[in-house]
Amino acid sequence: MQPSNIAATIAALSGPRLSSYRTFFNPANDLELYGIYCWNDAISASLTALLNNLEVTMRNAFHRELSARYGAAAGTASSDWYNDLRLVPRSLEKVRTITHRRRAGRQVPLYPSPSPDDVVSKLTFGFWKHLLDAAHDHRGNRVDWGAILTALLPNHANSNPAYWAKQRRQDVLFARIDLVGDMRNRIAHLEPVWKAGPLLQEGRARPTFTPAAVLHAPATPQEAIDRLKLVHNRAYELLYWLSSARADDHRQSAAYGRFRHLASKDGLDGFKKLSAGRRVSFIGLRSFIRAEATVGGMVEVTDGQGMVIALLFPQGT
Repeated sequence: MQPSNIAATIAALSGPRLSSYRTFFNPANDLELYGIYCWNDAISASLTALLNNLEVTMRNAFHRELSARYGAAAGTASSDWYNDLRLVPRSLEKVRTITHRRRAGRQVPLYPSPSPDDVVSKLTFGFWKHLLDAAHDHRGNRVDWGAILTALLPNHANSNPAYWAKQRRQDVLFARIDLVGDMRNRIAHLEPVWKAGPLLQEGRARPTFTPAAVLHAPATPQEAIDRLKLVHNRAYELLYWLSSARADDHRQSAAYGRFRHLASKDGLDGFKKLSAGRRVSFIGLRSFIRAEATVGGMVEVTDGQGMVIALLFPQGT
């Protein structure tokens, strides 16, 4: 983690890429700048564990509840419900990129058809929020989102058909998925996760409604950390609405504890001081732990050749 040649490392990462870090965090030197860059990578990794858990849980929940109601095998655990709903064009196109191929300028169904499980596993994160735009099935019947979302989100405090039947509450769910999806995309495109614009109230822009800004864009490192914690908490809450068991599993995970440490002043400062960070060899780890009642900051664990193989973070932060 500590660069052998900081000048070469900064050049390899590129000045323009690091310019936003330098301006926002005002590091004392290039080593501190590199440490902040590594902090962004570490906090991205801890967030990814939560977002991956959420994505799999969410798509499986939608698949389960829609399979119970739609498709050729409606009432089973896995049906082609996407063929039964009148999807909006953008959603239909996402499905057809999986179920069809182009031949002579036309979309032709694949043969054999991919299974519903295969189709669902390939749909993007953004597909699920726009699925809420499907108002009718191909028989002209209205999609009963009130009942579907009640079953989908059993742990929401107000989960009942009358609550979820209202458009504005579906729009809040749309905005929550959108917020999480935006963070997922930032991580996937290797963008700084601490960067953010104004936070809008949870809702969806419509002719009769414009979401208002409830928080300005982060202007200090602490505000950036607070925004990261807010996004993490909202993602975790959405996971809990879907499945309390999966939320509990994540809460017990190493990634959850790492995020709690990293999303703090101490977590950021630990990475800023990488050049003076503590190291301990794997062989001496047991003695180190016995000698240290608590780990007062990040510690690098190395193998016999000095290669970092693990990181220790403070407990209870």
